[in-house]
Amino acid sequence: ASRGFPPSGGTPGADVFAADASRVLSALFTEHGVTPSRLHLVAFSLGGYAALSAFDVAAKQKQKPASLSLLASIARIAMVRPDFWGRFGTGDVYDVQPLLAEVPAPVLVVQGGADEAFVGTSQGKQLAAGLGERGRYVERPGVGHTALLDDDGALAAVRGLIETHATASTNSP
Repeated sequence: ASRGFPPSGGTPGADVFAADASRVLSALFTEHGVTPSRLHLVAFSLGGYAALSAFDVAAKQKQKPASLSLLASIARIAMVRPDFWGRFGTGDVYDVQPLLAEVPAPVLVVQGGADEAFVGTSQGKQLAAGLGERGRYVERPGVGHTALLDDDGALAAVRGLIETHATASTNSP
């Protein structure tokens, strides 16, 4: 778990979350021998921020993963700490918009049309708009936030992206 989230110690924060994700991705490449071009990242909800951050760093280091799929991800959100003092601050702001200009394709954004955590589809639509031609937006009508993880259509979209780009990387010289 990232620092500040059970069972890890430390203090949570957007920068810490992004740094932890980049370290995990780097360890997959360096310590576990995963070939970047054969790795497909899939992230859910706030994990989309971590995945986009890590994807961006890896691509800049010429270690771009094959694809990124974001399920019910965020575009920008403030997470307020659940203690007394948290009520008086702005919280930790997780904003993927500054990352989007450099994130390479392909990125799949899958959003539930009945997302109760984000009160609809605006987060997913903002994220997809920021990606432009590098992203593909899929909306699953009537599907809630967590239910997206079990939705056959959402999972089929992720599988389709992976299969398309796995085949492309296998057939390239």
